[in-house]
Amino acid sequence: AATLQHLFYDAACFVLKTADAENVTFAKTKGVWSIRPSIEQKLNRAFRDHRSAILFVSVNQSGAFQGFARMSSKSRRTTERIPWILPTGIVTGAFSSVFDIDWIT
Repeated sequence: AATLQHLFYDAACFVLKTADAENVTFAKTKGVWSIRPSIEQKLNRAFRDHRSAILFVSVNQSGAFQGFARMSSKSRRTTERIPWILPTGIVTGAFSSVFDIDWIT
């Protein structure tokens, strides 16, 4: 309990939805996440202004959380091709930045 109190002290918390469970598997393996630029700025501010930025991750229509993680870096541009599975109508170029995450569960 003390560990969770420490983790959530001055934390900004966000629920992130993803289109496919494979994205969660990839993120857990690589320790990175990508998000749309409009939300990316909000996460970067939270990372800068709070002790922790906690991300609760859920696959669309799963009715559950697949895990939660703590941001360990602000976003950065990457040239590495990341194989995210995106919803119809979303282009890969919209996710050109990544940030590092440490999975808690």
